Amino acid sequence: MTHPRPRRPTIPGVTHRQLDYWIERRYLRLTRESLDRAPGKGNRWRWTDEDVRIATDMGRLRANGFALARAAEIARSGPAAVDHALDLAADPGESP
Repeated sequence: MTHPRPRRPTIPGVTHRQLDYWIERRYLRLTRESLDRAPGKGNRWRWTDEDVRIATDMGRLRANGFALARAAEIARSGPAAVDHALDLAADPGESP
């Protein structure tokens, strides 16, 4: 079971601006929750362990030359798909 995180996580090699862009463009699909019903309050994103894993894997794939849309697709497919894609990218005879 995952426990939602109330704050944006720190992902190695990925800036908060990049995370915001990935969420805005729906490469990361998080659930928005209201902080408070009081006027003037904003919203925050609810991060699950799976969301953090996907964001981390997207960062790894992007660092290895994958296009953002492809990185998101592979990252959502699971850790085995990420490892396979990174193995292929590391082989000079293959392309990402």
